[in-house]
Amino acid sequence: MKKINFPPHLRDEIYFGVSSSELLHIDICGRKPKKNAPEYTRRPEGRLDWQIIYICDGYAYFQFENSVHRLGPYSLVIFPPHTPQYYAYYPKECPIAYFVHFSGSIINDLMKKFRLSGESYYSIPESFHAETVHKILNFRNKFALNSNNESACWGLFIDLLSHFSSIIAEDGSIDEKTARYNSDLSNIAEYIHSNFASNSSVKEYAAKINLSESYFAHLFKIKYGVSPIQYRNTVRINHAKILLLNSPKSIEDIALESGYGNISVFSKKFKESTGFSPSAFRKKHIKNP
Repeated sequence: MKKINFPPHLRDEIYFGVSSSELLHIDICGRKPKKNAPEYTRRPEGRLDWQIIYICDGYAYFQFENSVHRLGPYSLVIFPPHTPQYYAYYPKECPIAYFVHFSGSIINDLMKKFRLSGESYYSIPESFHAETVHKILNFRNKFALNSNNESACWGLFIDLLSHFSSIIAEDGSIDEKTARYNSDLSNIAEYIHSNFASNSSVKEYAAKINLSESYFAHLFKIKYGVSPIQYRNTVRINHAKILLLNSPKSIEDIALESGYGNISVFSKKFKESTGFSPSAFRKKHIKNP
């Protein structure tokens, strides 16, 4: 289980078109009931945070309003905050589940953006089960390794939500436009987070997964809501924010480290994203001693 707290200075900034980047915490764990001991959860008032449960194997029982549903395997259950939670695991049903808890002021907007707030549960096609388990476990492991890197953590979290979104259309079926290349697109997003200072072209990104430039750009925007270059620019700007607020480096050095060879371009992009020039952003958040 991993918990991360994002610092106050990141809570009022722009990230992927939403109005705050506050993410209070994320907890990830797996659960399997003890032998011969049924496990019941009764929360009439729900939780304060969001909760996603993925039934990896076996079956579990969930009550939504007045109906009880036997779900799994490959079921994705989503509980918004303050939603009553009643569910049970029975050892004879051999359930194995993964839980993801998360909260923050922007989460409602994000869940709507990724079409994950409309239903209580969804069925993940069996063909995507292995990839989904890998995505959850990879998220847990990498989140732990990058817990001090806010930009990387946000990238991992956004990618997990986009994975669920891209294989669940609004009617609960597969979004076939992105499903085929879902894993490849995630790999490119991860590559961008690891190499954001590189000036790779969209054509070069597309070549990594053997797609044409235009088709890759189209699929990427469907999955992440922005173009590959906009995505990279957001990662760069978030990296620059961290340096501006936590290092004495000059703005010129920060521009270079963030992937901008031209300080005027950096300043323009930074102001477009935050509404402030780099120097004004630094002054706003750092009080003079």
